[in-house]
Amino acid sequence: MGFIKGILFALAGRYVQTAIDVVKVEVAIAIIKAIGGARKLFMLLSVWIFLLTLVAVGLAMIPVALCVYMPWEPTTKLIVSLIFALIYIGVPIILLLNLMSERRWMEIFHANDLVQKVMRNKASQS
Repeated sequence: MGFIKGILFALAGRYVQTAIDVVKVEVAIAIIKAIGGARKLFMLLSVWIFLLTLVAVGLAMIPVALCVYMPWEPTTKLIVSLIFALIYIGVPIILLLNLMSERRWMEIFHANDLVQKVMRNKASQS
């Protein structure tokens, strides 16, 4: 009985080692993907901070400087201020909405491919 038990443990050991090796590879792939995701998140946050800074500077400095130092009529100064406000608020908001959309995030992290892969596996198992 001890001999058979030893053989079974030796055979099981090989399968266990193979399973552990497969898990190690899968963990390495997951870590690499997580690093890529963190990198993309950092880039996204950097762009977001830059755009918010652009909004703040644009709203505060450029229209004020133009309206104070240019010899324009008050109506012209108002129009220039409104145009700058639209540009410095509208463009970053459009970019942020585009970057923060669920569809964009699904594309960045290839979630659609993952869902399709899972659905194919479920269909093939049925």
